Amino acid sequence: MNNILKHILGALFGVFAGIFLVQWLYYAEYGGTLNITTEAKHVSRDFVILLCSMVSGVLSVQALITRNALKDRMLQVHFLEEEMTAKTRIIGFAAHALRTPASALKWAVAELLQGEYGSFSQEQRAVLEKLDFSAETLMSIIEDYLHVSELKPRSLKVSFACISLVDFEQRIQSILEGKRERATRKQVTLRYVSTLAEEPLTQSVMADLPRLMRVIESLTGNAIDYTSAGGEIRIQTSIADENFLFEIRDTGIGIAAEDKLKIFSELFRATNARQAKTSGVGISLFIARVIVDAHNGKLWFDSRENKGTTFYMRIPLCAPKPTEEFETFLKKI
Repeated sequence: MNNILKHILGALFGVFAGIFLVQWLYYAEYGGTLNITTEAKHVSRDFVILLCSMVSGVLSVQALITRNALKDRMLQVHFLEEEMTAKTRIIGFAAHALRTPASALKWAVAELLQGEYGSFSQEQRAVLEKLDFSAETLMSIIEDYLHVSELKPRSLKVSFACISLVDFEQRIQSILEGKRERATRKQVTLRYVSTLAEEPLTQSVMADLPRLMRVIESLTGNAIDYTSAGGEIRIQTSIADENFLFEIRDTGIGIAAEDKLKIFSELFRATNARQAKTSGVGISLFIARVIVDAHNGKLWFDSRENKGTTFYMRIPLCAPKPTEEFETFLKKI
């Protein structure tokens, strides 16, 4: 039934209830019934009673409508929770299935690097080292998916180490070079700007390297996926306020205002993202946020729909050693 009609019926019911109440009060006071066409006693009191009764009827109908709406919303939430649980279980099953072959790959590459099957040239070893890092990253991704499937993302285990800015930048450049061919195929320009060379060589960042590289790879891959031909992606790294700052700016489809609050949610994909790329389960940004949070860092973005998006990642630097602080002090004086 239309809600407006329900309110009208509620108002009419209230009016009848008010008339009954007025008649009851008149009978209790005078011992007879009120003839509204000939008597005008207590007009103000009777009018207030009728008005309050009518309002009460409308409010009662509104309460019933709200109750039904809340009930429907609770059913929708329950359905979404069941659907989310089913999707998460599928992710868990897939991650468990991938863990064994990925582990076998990692151990095989490790044995090759350890010289178990003979020596290699410098070029061959460089290829094996890249393969080893990729296998380690794959294992990290699988573990991330397993954590998601267990609904315990905040218990993500990270292995911190102080990584020099030189090594960190080399890893970033390696990932970007790996993405460059993909960007070229889409006719998207990929630019990298770094100010890290201006920083002291002793500077280092506190990081679980494979996991942070996973974040950078996800952000770069998303920027390429959602930037049309002729667009540009600009990556910049810098140091600001004792933090490493990674910034990636694209000229892609952007994020709609109604999707911004949900963009880091588990298994969420924006409407325009689903239209631009049908594949994907909407988990990369969720995992990226969890990884960055585990580093005591921050991941955020600025975006305008159809104008582009800029993602920022901030990670704390390692605290300098006492000798480094003393050397810095001497340089200043």
